[in-house]
Amino acid sequence: MEKSHAVQPPSLSSLPPEIVVIILRHLATPKNRVLGRSYDDLIRTTLSNSYVRQVALATPSLWTRIEIADSPASFELAKACLDRSGTQKLDIAVRIAIRVGPKLPGVFALVKHVAGRTRALRLQIGLSKPAQWMQLNDFLDALELPALEYLTLAFWDPNETGSLTRSIPLPKGAGMLRSISLVHLRPILPPPSIRQLQHISLCWAALDNRRLHHFWSILAQAERLETLELVGEVTTDVARSELPPRNQEERAS
Repeated sequence: MEKSHAVQPPSLSSLPPEIVVIILRHLATPKNRVLGRSYDDLIRTTLSNSYVRQVALATPSLWTRIEIADSPASFELAKACLDRSGTQKLDIAVRIAIRVGPKLPGVFALVKHVAGRTRALRLQIGLSKPAQWMQLNDFLDALELPALEYLTLAFWDPNETGSLTRSIPLPKGAGMLRSISLVHLRPILPPPSIRQLQHISLCWAALDNRRLHHFWSILAQAERLETLELVGEVTTDVARSELPPRNQEERAS
């Protein structure tokens, strides 16, 4: 009687580079990991196989998510990803809340360095000193992000018991901006950034007529707005009733 031989699955080393890239791209996709740990599976796989590592390092599109957290290791990984990403557009996510002062210059320098190819930017930073807020305002006021499509900003003071709503300048030259999400911030948007917006999400401690008056002037210029989310004391439905007529007609069609 002939012995049956189980078919062995091919090893990664036997696969063409195109297939390996598909597998690695799946590994590099964030899966609800803590910020700064999205590349764990990808790096672990590349360390186990030299062929896979060569393919990964030769594929800039695998390294386009730049993540910075409070861990010093996340800064080093972010630098490595920047080097490996070539000229690809980037998704940058930063969340720092511990010993923020010494980290701010490095974070701001990194964002400025790749401003021309940043597609998505998420900044979540705890600022406990007035000088840090001034640094942030100066940084944002001078920042130009021509390739930006998605922007999320959340800044807070750990020493405050309540959540204040602060005015904040948003990046200039963001003619491709599609979505903004702000937490306890009133946006100061340059006109080109307003006209292309399709999604706005605002989280404020309190939404009253006085605070919303500034915001309606922005909505009046948001000709392509599709969705609006307001979290506060008024409901999203009330906010939607204030959308520009053109947006209401488009939503009804």
